[in-house]
Amino acid sequence: CEPSGGPASGYQFGYTSPFSPRAIHTAEMPFVSGNLPPARMRGGKLPEKADKALSDMMVRYWTNFAKTGDPNGPGLPHWPLHDSAEAEVMHFAGESAAGPVKGVDRFRFIQSLREGGRLPESWREVEGHMSPAAARIARRVVLTTFQLLSLTGWSAR
Repeated sequence: CEPSGGPASGYQFGYTSPFSPRAIHTAEMPFVSGNLPPARMRGGKLPEKADKALSDMMVRYWTNFAKTGDPNGPGLPHWPLHDSAEAEVMHFAGESAAGPVKGVDRFRFIQSLREGGRLPESWREVEGHMSPAAARIARRVVLTTFQLLSLTGWSAR
């Protein structure tokens, strides 16, 4: 898939409330669609004023984007274009605002393991991308993962 070269807008959803207690994959969908009924997976909690306000904001952003290709509009916090590795994204949380991508070190580490479809020749290559403490933890996680995979008969060949 080739990139279109057109503008892109990135976001991270980290909002939680009694209605939406966990910010997990797809948790933003009821907010984007403006459909906030008592949720079966959320214990049947009713949406509160803050839930409805966030949903209204997100519906406006998505509607603006569908109409014009730009999510920004009157009365909304500015959502910058995501145009480089260091670009800002919109963070939908208790206070929604643009900011740097959270967890980027984790993504860089994962990418470093996948370059050329191989693991790094040595951990020194990886350790340059993160703190020594993070590198020790990452090393343990990767080694444990490969041990578990070998027990299941998985092979990279």
